Amino acid sequence: MIEQYKQVSLAAQLTWVISILMISAGLLITFSLTQKMQTHLSAEAKVSLQQQSATISEFLAFYHHNSLDNAQRLSDIFFNLFPQGVSFSDQQVRVGQYQTSALVDESGIINNDFTKVDRFTRMTGGTATVFARYQDDFLRISTSLKKQDGQRALGTLLGKTHPGYQALIKGKVYQGVAHLFGRDYMTIYRPIQDERNNTIAILYIGFDLTEGLKDLRDTLTHIQVGETGYATILAGRGHTKAGEVLMHPQLAGKSLTQVQAADASYPFTILLEQQKGTLDYPWQDTQGKIAAYQHIPGWNWVILLGSFADEFAQTSQILRNTLILFIGLSTLSIIVISAWIVKQRLVPLAKVTRNLTAIGEGRLNIAVDPLIHQGVTGQNEVLHLRQATYKMHSGLRDLVTCLEQAAQGVQQEAQQVRQASHVTEEAAHQQTVEIRQLVTAMDEMTATTNEVAENARSAALETQTGSDKAAQGQQAAHAIHDTLEGLTQAMHQASQLIQEVANESNNISGFMSTISEVAEQTNLLALNAAIEAARAGESGRGFAVVADEVRALAGRTQEATAEIHQLVGHLQEKIDAAVTAIEQGDQAAKLGHQQAQTAKQSLTEISQYMHEITDHSTCIASAAEQQAAVAETVSQSLQTLYQLSEQSVQACVANTQVSIRLDASCQHIHQQLARFQL
Repeated sequence: MIEQYKQVSLAAQLTWVISILMISAGLLITFSLTQKMQTHLSAEAKVSLQQQSATISEFLAFYHHNSLDNAQRLSDIFFNLFPQGVSFSDQQVRVGQYQTSALVDESGIINNDFTKVDRFTRMTGGTATVFARYQDDFLRISTSLKKQDGQRALGTLLGKTHPGYQALIKGKVYQGVAHLFGRDYMTIYRPIQDERNNTIAILYIGFDLTEGLKDLRDTLTHIQVGETGYATILAGRGHTKAGEVLMHPQLAGKSLTQVQAADASYPFTILLEQQKGTLDYPWQDTQGKIAAYQHIPGWNWVILLGSFADEFAQTSQILRNTLILFIGLSTLSIIVISAWIVKQRLVPLAKVTRNLTAIGEGRLNIAVDPLIHQGVTGQNEVLHLRQATYKMHSGLRDLVTCLEQAAQGVQQEAQQVRQASHVTEEAAHQQTVEIRQLVTAMDEMTATTNEVAENARSAALETQTGSDKAAQGQQAAHAIHDTLEGLTQAMHQASQLIQEVANESNNISGFMSTISEVAEQTNLLALNAAIEAARAGESGRGFAVVADEVRALAGRTQEATAEIHQLVGHLQEKIDAAVTAIEQGDQAAKLGHQQAQTAKQSLTEISQYMHEITDHSTCIASAAEQQAAVAETVSQSLQTLYQLSEQSVQACVANTQVSIRLDASCQHIHQQLARFQL
């Protein structure tokens, strides 16, 4: 997949990248806004639920307070029906199945007497009961409270488990809601104590809340939270049924604290621990629920309002769908416009690519964009690349032209060096022949001198012969001197020509340095373009590709330059060797010239000596010995001169070979430069 992506055009690559980035950004924005909206709506839902639960709690608290006020007024009315209080008598009265002491007031025995309680009921509509102390409990001895079957609840005990038992036994009033015989009452229990502060009786009144609580239950049942949520009432902490659901469409009578959420936790236990708050908990196969709870004073209830979390996030879902549609259309429009703009902006790169391909193939005769000669000052990488292409094309044309001219000049100089070396070689050969003849003559002269020394009497004849030989030797020395002088001049000229060749080689090295610098600058520019493309990320990948092509071309240019530089280096080494050889030949020629000069002077002296021998025959023996010694010295000098001549010949041969190799190197340079079309 990646390879296929790399093969498509740069415009298509940038379009794909822009498309992916736009789609990703759109999805990210949509997701972020949806999450923020859901979080905000969830927070608002919690605040709203808390406000609703607080409102309901205040309403129920007011209802409780109002009911309690009514019950207190009724309690005062019933209490006033016993203005002189009550007391026990010694008379025993049976109430139901219990045998009790008679409780009396100013009107008589209260046991089984329903006058006052019925009167109270007729006056107020409430219920009333008189409890008499029975052992450790309290027994209903007179009551208007009826059981479910319509019978009076006479002869029933209060029970030690009654929530007000402990307060009543201590002489304290107990008030609160009670569920008695299937109905709900707001009750007040007022204890009556004797002179020893023992509770002997209790006056109870009950204000019937059954219908009111039924209406309240119906009202709470119809309260809708969200779309499917509802209100729940459960008994609070300290209630006899703590944690039990008192009002709920389905869970009434169950302990809510034992209900598990989808994650096996018990989220509702906190309802009995705190006065108010909010809950987030997972429910069965849903995203979760949100609820708010509030403790209701007086009733000792807890109101719980809640519903599914996604019901509060419908606004965010609508916003999400709208954003997806809007961002989708916007993204499609931006992608189409971006694709068109990218395609238009990348048109110049096609021409740059064609130019670079032609330059890489050596076709320097192409015309590179002449409209950007003035330079580029902006940040447009395409314009910089076009300018760099133009500079590289111009630099390569100038470089190849200079190299061609330099190679031609070096080849001409090499041919001249080869010709001069050939002339020097011929002169050295001729010098060797002459020296060989001179050596032979000197050998003969030495033999003659020895004969003169042995035969002093024939000194005149031998001296004449020696004089002739000396004249010949002098002529030969003159010839050797002239030949060596010509050789010295030829070697000097060859040394100058080789030095000129070395200078031209150095010029070639300078040109090659210029080429290398141009290629290095091109490589650096391409590297900078690649760095800028890398900073641009995926949108700069096309620039990176073109920059890599430029770097590759610059690399090939550097390789060719290095090869030419290597050839020129070899040429310079060979030229240096030729210069060294010629300098050695020049030194040898100079030394031969000095030797010839010495030989010339020696032969001149020999000629003078021979003339003196003619005049001074008496000194023939000693002169002959001196002549033999001088001849031996001359012979040794000639041997040395002969060796130097041989070395000169070898140096000339080496010089010729160096010039041949130099010419071959120049031809190779011509072949390398021939692939560039100017």
